[in-house]
Amino acid sequence: MARRAVLFDLGGVLFGPGLQHFLGSCERDCGLPRNFLRKVMFAGGSDGPYAKAMRGQITLSQLFSEMEEGCRQHASASGIALPPTFSVARAFEEMAAEGTVNAPLLRAARVLRRNGFKTCVLTNNWVDDSTGRLFSATLMNLLRRHFDLVIESCRLGAQKPDPEIYTYALDALQAKPQEVILLDDIGENLKPAREMGMATILVRDTETVLKELEELSGVQARSGGLGPLRPLLSWGPWTGSAEPGGMGSGFWVLP
Repeated sequence: MARRAVLFDLGGVLFGPGLQHFLGSCERDCGLPRNFLRKVMFAGGSDGPYAKAMRGQITLSQLFSEMEEGCRQHASASGIALPPTFSVARAFEEMAAEGTVNAPLLRAARVLRRNGFKTCVLTNNWVDDSTGRLFSATLMNLLRRHFDLVIESCRLGAQKPDPEIYTYALDALQAKPQEVILLDDIGENLKPAREMGMATILVRDTETVLKELEELSGVQARSGGLGPLRPLLSWGPWTGSAEPGGMGSGFWVLP
C-alpha cells in the first residue's frame, strides 16, 4: 500500500533541541544531580503533573507550580539544597530563547505536501498560559501554515504513546496505518504506531532522517525548488515580552 501521509513530532524533531536538553542544562547550572528534574517531572506516571499538562488537565503555569513543589520535596528527601534562584520555568524559557525550527525538515514537509502527501504535526504539548505564551502561539501558527493538520495532545486529552492519539490522527487524515510515516525522537512513542502498521523513523540527526524519509516516501524531500528560507519572525533572548530582538531564535518560513 502506497504511503501518502507523514506525521511529524514537534519537540526534538521540527523544533529543537527538545525540552530534555534544557532540563539537563538547568540541572548543571544549578548543581543538581543528573535527571533530578526529569524524575520530578515524570513522578506519578499518568497521574503526575507532566502527564496532566500533556492532556490539558492543567496549564503550563500550573505545571511549573506543581513541579517546583515536587522539586522541593525531592530535594529535601535527598538532602539536596536548591539554589535560592531556582526556577523550573527557566528551562522552558531557555528552550524558547535558544531553540530553533529545523529548516531542512520543514522544507521536506513542504516538498512532501506539494507531492500529494498529507502532512501533520502530532505533538505532546501543553496549554501555555505563561509569560512565553506569545512565542508558543507564534510557533504553532507557523506550523499551521505549512501542515495540513496540527494535533496537540492538550487539545485532545490524550498523549503519545496512548494509541488513542494515533487513531485520532489516522481518522483526521482519513488514512490507514500502512499509508503513514511517523517521525519522533522518542522510541516509546514510535512503538504503538509501528504495531498499528505505520512506518516509523527515530529522529537522531537530520541528514539520516531525510534519507530514511526519502526511502519510505519515494520523494526527494531535500529538493523541490522551494527556494531559500527567509525569516518570518526573529526574537532575541526570550524575556516574556513581544518586542522583536536579534536573529538568535528566529522562525523560518518557506516562500
